[in-house]
Amino acid sequence: MFARVIVAVLARVENIREGPQGGVGDLGVDGGFDIGPWAARVRLVDAAHTGAWELPVLGVVPAPTAVLIRPDGHAAWVGDPADPGRPGALTTWFRSPALA
Repeated sequence: MFARVIVAVLARVENIREGPQGGVGDLGVDGGFDIGPWAARVRLVDAAHTGAWELPVLGVVPAPTAVLIRPDGHAAWVGDPADPGRPGALTTWFRSPALA
């Protein structure tokens, strides 16, 4: 299930992006994820999934509210927008916000 959601988010990001850009799939409340100073380099996509989130080996897991997708299409971070690791993941893949 999770992989299908990521693929759907990636497809939407791919359809609306220009150039090598990553994306954030906001799976929570629309407008709940602020990419702020990274907006020029990261595309924000509102997405939704209903039903259970089931991962191989782990089984059913709580649904994340956001996923950061690297420019190469892999998930770089999954969690809640309030997660203190979110700015670090954005900086790792999309440079410091001061360099925007």
